[in-house]
Amino acid sequence: MKGSILYCSPNPIGVSPRQLRELEELIKINLPIVLLETRWIYRHKSTTSLWPPLVKDHYIYNEKSVTRYTIKFLILQLSKATKIGGVINMIFSSLLYSFLWFLILLYVIPKWKVRVIWCSNAPDLPCSITSIVKKIFRSKILYIYEMRELTPELYCIRTSGQANCPYYAILRLLEKIAFMPADVVITVSNAMKQYITRIYKKKKVIIPLYPFPPFAEKIATELKNIRPQEKEKTIIIYGGSILEKIYDLTLLLESLKQLPPHLKNRLQLHIIGKGDSTILQVLQRAKEELPGLINYSSFLPQHIYYRKLTEADICVVPLTLNQLTSIAVPNKLIDCIILGKPVITAALPSTIELAKKFRQIRLYTPGCVNSLSKIIIETLGNLQFHISNNSELLKFSNLFYMYYSLILLTIRSYFKYE
Repeated sequence: MKGSILYCSPNPIGVSPRQLRELEELIKINLPIVLLETRWIYRHKSTTSLWPPLVKDHYIYNEKSVTRYTIKFLILQLSKATKIGGVINMIFSSLLYSFLWFLILLYVIPKWKVRVIWCSNAPDLPCSITSIVKKIFRSKILYIYEMRELTPELYCIRTSGQANCPYYAILRLLEKIAFMPADVVITVSNAMKQYITRIYKKKKVIIPLYPFPPFAEKIATELKNIRPQEKEKTIIIYGGSILEKIYDLTLLLESLKQLPPHLKNRLQLHIIGKGDSTILQVLQRAKEELPGLINYSSFLPQHIYYRKLTEADICVVPLTLNQLTSIAVPNKLIDCIILGKPVITAALPSTIELAKKFRQIRLYTPGCVNSLSKIIIETLGNLQFHISNNSELLKFSNLFYMYYSLILLTIRSYFKYE
């Protein structure tokens, strides 16, 4: 064997749709690939057995086989994790899981003659362990660290915690351990690239990569020969998680209330995604104030969600302005671009960056109801302007491959003299 690539995905669901694009492109370069992934087992809602904690099987893509190791990680419902018993259980599960991740790395790297490790950063603990293993093997391995999220900021926003508490200090330390030994760092936008350069002040090869889910690409390709049908109402879709600290759904609802009556009568807002009891109460009040305008669906499977997106005349991604959203690029924004849909979103550093490349992105002032209402009215008035989803898909694909080719060139250099 000449050597192989180890792709590490410590996401709760294993390889995410965004990561799947990268993995499938790696498979195409005809080098052996080993996949190490995580599957979280939620005790409160899953019947899946935790035993065996490690499973070895194969992932097949285009008749090519990838050896896959899956580590199962038991996690409690977050409300139960606040009790002392839940905290002890979480600590024990994390230590056991981390020990398994460490052992598998020590086993896989020499067995498969791993020359390149590509590791994504959610959560950070496995990536920190991976970087430590990289130091053990020193210069023999190219270490690519994919910084999808800034973990302390992510948890701060989701839990309203303070960034100076010990928990977030530990998360920042783990992130730093994962970042420092990396030979190549991948981010999701130029805005994030600039941000992490300011945090760590280290000169590294940092490449912004805009991966897009293969399923969105498939749907966009299928739409090429489908003509849009006339509908009684204009459909606006908000799709994704309903998290007020990340998405400002309240702002969207307030802006719709300000629209003239003749526009409200021709609109249908479809909201897709999970939300807590607070946001569901907001939705219920909005339904009463805007009768017949709002249609709410909870979480939808991926294939149904993308089909729903094809029905949209306009997509809205109402991002809240904070440290995380200003530099991140949400999946749902990318999906709308690829499908050729006019998409309304807040003017943030990352979205302004994309708006320069994709003309269907319409920007409003973050947190401003009047600005969002105005952009909705302007977009409704220009719907006859048809956007070719196929050309937008091609443009986004070219953007991805432009940066991906730089990463691929570095990877190939490690196999040059094999």
